[in-house]
Amino acid sequence: MRTRPPSHHRRPSQEALTLRKLSTITEDTLTPINEPFQFDNADVMLVSSDGLGFKVHTSKLGRCSKIFRTTLPPPGPSLPTPPSSPTSPSTSGLDLPEIHFVDAQLETGITISLFLHLTYSLPLPVPTLPVYFKAYETLVDFLVKWECAFLYPILGSAVKGWVEDGLISSSKGLRMGDVLGDDKLMIESIKRGGEYTWTGKVIEDPNKKRDKVKRSTPNDERGQGRSDPSSSSSCSSSKANQPRFDILRDGLPGEASLDLTAAPYEYFVALSDDVKFSLLRASRVGGKDRQDVDWEKVAVEFQRVLGELRKLS
Repeated sequence: MRTRPPSHHRRPSQEALTLRKLSTITEDTLTPINEPFQFDNADVMLVSSDGLGFKVHTSKLGRCSKIFRTTLPPPGPSLPTPPSSPTSPSTSGLDLPEIHFVDAQLETGITISLFLHLTYSLPLPVPTLPVYFKAYETLVDFLVKWECAFLYPILGSAVKGWVEDGLISSSKGLRMGDVLGDDKLMIESIKRGGEYTWTGKVIEDPNKKRDKVKRSTPNDERGQGRSDPSSSSSCSSSKANQPRFDILRDGLPGEASLDLTAAPYEYFVALSDDVKFSLLRASRVGGKDRQDVDWEKVAVEFQRVLGELRKLS
């Protein structure tokens, strides 16, 4: 179902006004996020859910998405702003039509700024830390929501470079390539599928833990008597402080990031069925030992299998 287009009008809606009050900033506020997008000849203002204003061009927005092309007000002469009083100086000589985005999670100033970087063919900020890449994952959801397929290849090319440079993990690259339909990004990510990116937390898979318990022999069976109570208490305290294994969000520690048998459930279900099937089938040619997989071969076979599936669809 197509999402409801953003509202455009000279006066913000009550929902937009409420969000703006909560944001504690005004649309005239300039920050590093929106300052690059304050064009003097702009014919529309985008207002993010957190209240930042972006003065841009309808022609640029319309090129990116049919939704914007059909819902944006047509370019035309802007109406002058009434003379300002001495107590309330005006910061703009033009009264631009406004487009208000109200999704507090998906349409913040950061997302709108990244979207406009793509729209105006500006260099994208490099995600030097994994947490920064979260903004790009949100951007992808924004592009999908507003059907901005025109921008998919531009973003995919940038992400592919970050995967090659080791700035983001192969698992993140594959997932984004899947959403964007970018085969080159997916293949490049799979070539690096042997990264051990499920080891961010000190956790232990419960199944492996049970196996260790079965293989070990209790101290009292070895004739060494009972263990020291203080030592037992210390061990219990240490275990209590360790994060619990979460099968939804945690991959198996020490396993390759694109070994789908070790991936977190949430990651597994986020991939499309054809990509999952192709990767699972392709993994068979990489080697019998999961710890010694030739991911270059897996990438080649993945491309072949995915191509076969697409011929049938």
